[in-house]
Amino acid sequence: MKKFIAVLFLIIPLAGHSQKHKRDSPVDSASFMNAHTGGGTSVADAVIINEKKSETKVITEKNNWLRFKYPGYTYIKSIIIQNTSTKSISMTEIKKADGEIIDVYFDDTAFYSPYVKTPAK
Repeated sequence: MKKFIAVLFLIIPLAGHSQKHKRDSPVDSASFMNAHTGGGTSVADAVIINEKKSETKVITEKNNWLRFKYPGYTYIKSIIIQNTSTKSISMTEIKKADGEIIDVYFDDTAFYSPYVKTPAK
């Protein structure tokens, strides 16, 4: 029985973190408009996330923007691509409902600015 419970604790967290997640829920347009500027097509046009207090809310805002802009998308992966003394930019790779795979860029500086790397002196 103890062995079964130990295995269960290992499997349950993995089940919730698969590589791909379908995002079909409707988005509250007020939430979308409150938190975002930028088109997300490049680092220069990154979607600006204004959340400053909660990493969970940063992720929620990104997901809301993606659901609004790309209904029915499938999440593939996210990585931080720029982390300097002035900017924190992440890239999220998704598969659009039509099957096209694209990269979407987010400016996370508002939340991550206390944690970004400072240049060595």
